[in-house]
Amino acid sequence: MGSGRVYVDCETTGLQDDAEMIEVAVVDDDGRVLFESLLRPVLEHETIATDIHGITLDMLASAPLLAEVADQLAAALEGSVVVAHNRDYDISQLEQAWAIHGLPAAHWAGTDCTMEAAAARFRPGQRISLHDTMAALGIDPPPGAHRATRDAQCARLVDLALHAV
Repeated sequence: MGSGRVYVDCETTGLQDDAEMIEVAVVDDDGRVLFESLLRPVLEHETIATDIHGITLDMLASAPLLAEVADQLAAALEGSVVVAHNRDYDISQLEQAWAIHGLPAAHWAGTDCTMEAAAARFRPGQRISLHDTMAALGIDPPPGAHRATRDAQCARLVDLALHAV
């Protein structure tokens, strides 16, 4: 892509050390979806965090491996400032996913975190969820489940509101 800010969200199998990214979305400054995909995990997982994101193992059975869509994902991120609500988590998941597949990671111009910015404003020294941040900013969340595209869109709305104030 190469300019401006892009908003990223990843859904994973869970929070354990061997957790894998199973969905990722990238949205641009205008809210257009540049990339979105479920991703089939490499490792066998008996359970995944379905109660959080609604993604099931059956949904992932026919999803592509990251290696099959890595070029498209990298192109969506390339040269941009990558913004996520929990930057450290999402960036680590992206980097770990590329490493699991033995692929070179995308190169971005920098990163930013809406959670850190919101916490500084509303809850200094504490974490603040995306939902709570939206409520504090008076933003109605779009309908739908806690999924990558929706949450990337929410991070965009939060980022725009934080920079407008």
